[in-house]
This record gives sequence, C-alpha cells and structure tokens, in this order.
Amino acid sequence: MRSLTLVGWLVQAVVAEAVRRFGGKVTLIDTTSDLPNLKRQPGLLTWGVRDTKAETERWYASPSEVPDGGQKSKLTATLWPPATEAEARALGLQHCLRLLPHYHDTGAFFVCAMVKVEATLPGHDYALGREDEPEKQATTERNPHTSVGFTHGGQAGSAAAAAQEARDERQAAAEPAAAAAPAAPEAAAASSEPRVVTETVVDGTGVASATVRLVTPRPPDWICLHCRRNNYANRTECFKCHTPKGGDKPPVGKSGKRRGQQQPEEDRYELIPSEQWASDPKLLSIKQFYGLGDDFPYDCVVRRGSETSAKLFIVSHASRRMLAMDGGQQLRLISAGAKIFVYSRKTNTRDQDAITTDFRLCQETSAMIRPLLGPARLITLNLTDVAKIVGDKIRDRRTDILPEHFTTGPEALAALRQLAPGSFIVQLGEADGSVAEHPMCVCCWRGKGNEDAGSINLFVTKEELVSVRAELEARGATVGEPAAAAAAAASPAAAAAGGEDGGEEPAGKKRKTDGAEGEGDAMVE
Repeated sequence: MRSLTLVGWLVQAVVAEAVRRFGGKVTLIDTTSDLPNLKRQPGLLTWGVRDTKAETERWYASPSEVPDGGQKSKLTATLWPPATEAEARALGLQHCLRLLPHYHDTGAFFVCAMVKVEATLPGHDYALGREDEPEKQATTERNPHTSVGFTHGGQAGSAAAAAQEARDERQAAAEPAAAAAPAAPEAAAASSEPRVVTETVVDGTGVASATVRLVTPRPPDWICLHCRRNNYANRTECFKCHTPKGGDKPPVGKSGKRRGQQQPEEDRYELIPSEQWASDPKLLSIKQFYGLGDDFPYDCVVRRGSETSAKLFIVSHASRRMLAMDGGQQLRLISAGAKIFVYSRKTNTRDQDAITTDFRLCQETSAMIRPLLGPARLITLNLTDVAKIVGDKIRDRRTDILPEHFTTGPEALAALRQLAPGSFIVQLGEADGSVAEHPMCVCCWRGKGNEDAGSINLFVTKEELVSVRAELEARGATVGEPAAAAAAAASPAAAAAGGEDGGEEPAGKKRKTDGAEGEGDAMVE
C-alpha cells in the first residue's frame, strides 16, 4: 500500500483500522532491510485528529474531546490511534514508512507492506463487514453464460451451485446440436442485434427468481488512424486530434494548420546532431565565441523557435531519447530542459561589427554552464565589484571599465578591457582571490560604452535582479548608494553635477542594453 498524502495521521488511521478489523489475519511486515540506504521515518504510534471545519485549527487527542454537533458524526473513533503505544506496536504500525519530500528531493510518500497470514478470511466478503449482512450475499447471473457474484457457504451457496450444474448440463446437451447445424449467413452480425437475456437471482434463503429483458449491445468502438486513440462508436471524429472517422489526417483549419496534437513548428523542440556544431555557421560561432570544449554535451542540446527567435536548451540523455523516438511530433511539449543560449538581435551599431555570434547567455543557467565556458568569457571579481555592477544597474547606468570602479586587482581590470564585446559571466571570488566550487554567477554584457576602455551592463530580468541583489546583501555587500549619498544625490546641486559629468540619465528614461535586445525576455533596461 502506498499513498501520496501529506496528512500522515489519516493514512495511519486507515492502516491501523484495517489491521484491527481483519483480526490478525493480515499483518504489517518490516521492510527496512530491503532498502537500507533509503532515508525514512517510521510509522506513527500516536497522533491527534484535526478538525478541518473549525474556524481555528483544532486538534483532538481522543473522541471524547470532540464537541457535540458539527464534525462529531464524521470524526469517528477509528480515526484515533490505539489506546497505548504497546497496542500500536502490536499492530506493527512502526513498520510503516514515511518518506519526506526533502530527504531525496521527491514527493511525499507513505508506504506499508501487508501480508495475508491465512489463505482465506472466513466470514468476510470482498468488502469488510459483510459477515453480519447475510441478506446481501447473493449470486447474480448477468449473462446466460457467466455467473457473477461470490458466496461463502450456506443455503445460498448450495442453491447457486445447483443452478450452475443445471446450466452446465443444458449447455453440454446443446453443443452437439449447435455443431451439426449449418452456419447462418447473418451470424457475423448477430452480436450487434438485440437479444433476450435471462437474469437469475438467488436470495439468502435459497429461493431463485428469474427476470427476462431485451438487451441491445453497444456498437463497437473505432480507433483513430492518426493518433491511435480509442473513440466511441457514435463519434464522427477523434476526440483528441479531430481526425474524421476512417481518415488518417486531422482537418485543416482557417489558419492553414492542421488541428489536433501537431505542435506548431516554431514551438517544437528540434534535435541538433553533434556534427552540426562543426558545419552550421551559427552553432560554430557559439562554440568559438564562448570557447566550448570537447566536454560540452553537444548531443544533449535541442533548439526551439524560429530562426529569429531561437533558443537552445540542454536536456538529459533520457529526454533526448524520448524526443528522438517522437519522430512524428505527436508529443506537445510545454517545457523541456534548461535554457542556455538565446538569440539576441544586435541593435547597437557600435558593437555590431565586434560581436561574432547572435546568441547570448542566460542568467537562469549561468551557474550551470560556467564550468563549460572557456576562460575568455569568464571573469572573476570580488564582492565589492559585483555589488558595484548590480548597484549601477539598479540606478540604470553602465559601469565603465576604469581603475576607480574596480578593486579586484589590475589583472581583472586588464581582462575586462581585453574582453570582446558580447555576453559573458562574472563569477564571485573569495577574499583570498580563490573561487569556490559553486560560486555566485551573474550574466553581464561587455559593450564599448562612452569611454575607450568600454563598459559593463548587468543582463538580467527584473525578477532576477531582485534575487541577485538579495543574495549579495545576504553576503554582507552594500548594493547601491548608502542612505546619506542617496539623499545628497537627490538635492538640486547634486542633480546639476550629475548632469554635467554625464552620469545618471533622467528618471524614467529607457535605453537599450549594450549591443543586445533579448527576444521575448523582459530585460531590465
């Protein structure tokens, strides 16, 4: 038995009552030795019952605590645990398994293994509690050739057995005559014609009664030749892909596209063969610009979108095999893999000639793709410099690559100046200059800027900017100007000084990100 519920006490109550009601005929077994490395919690031995209908959350330790009226009739005594822990252990409740979501990054599961001690359960029908309702134990014949129902001894069982023997004798006597008779031409269609069915019911006292009725069989279903779905006989087209009955293709709509499961071409995930990375000009430009090596999983990269709005995703090997098997594009995929490269139109004429690829990096996968990038598109800066870049982005200004703006060291400043225009990743370095195994990463854009030295602009969405700022402040960095500096900047004199040196642009003015404009992504500009 397994359950996905997070209400642990409720499923424990079901298990406890099931073991109690079978009276020792069923027992719980210990399975901890089967999967010793599986993290788990044992079953509960005691629990409270929560009243979900109360105005305020209330828990009851026993049925006597439930007030009269309201939920008292629904909160039955079987919801509570056994009276003592010893009784709960005797039932074997400690052998249940509770798998919590954070143990293995999965859903929540409740698992228990039951074993039937005896081969049969005397006095029990397939539903519990039938032993005290003999009048409901009846054998019903729904078909002249099939007996439906179960009985357990008594007169009803004897009468049912006698009736079955009589039917077997009649059928055995009729078989030779049926074999000698010639086959009728209309025999194939007889199954769809109305026929007379006799129902024989034997009650608990052994008295049999018969009912005769006319049955019209339901026409057979049909299978769609396009998507292989089963459809009812009264449907004239497939419920899934709208293919007409007997046809092999969905109809064409007003837009010229076929209805059904065929996904629009611009929304499909297209597999990229590994050899295209050496022959396709766009893929080759990505490989050379970002310094992708032989360890890059080229065979797990898929493409989605048209030529002017393409995105590249990296998927697992299992997902790639599934996409390869979907040759007919029958799967309508909503999302697959992690987005690593996005087509970006070059709208800044200053950077247009210097950028050799049309694809940029993504902040959401910057930490994942960082180990796969070449050193040319990876820069290490300290906490102060990263906070400076983020703070300038919040104030809607670029960060010029000047010595007074960076404190990491002359090597980092020289690497930034030698960096070709385009997308790159800044990884956070430690105080001693080293880089952690999983450092914080931010996606930036290197532009020419207003100075000969060039400039840096943070390339993130509005939601990502909030997350990056929160992470920096959690590390102790001051993002943006201090309160005193901000107040001084708000004064008219400071505003005039800012206008003279060409610093911050007027409030509310929008400008494009250096050298790139993201397709479809709401970039902070």
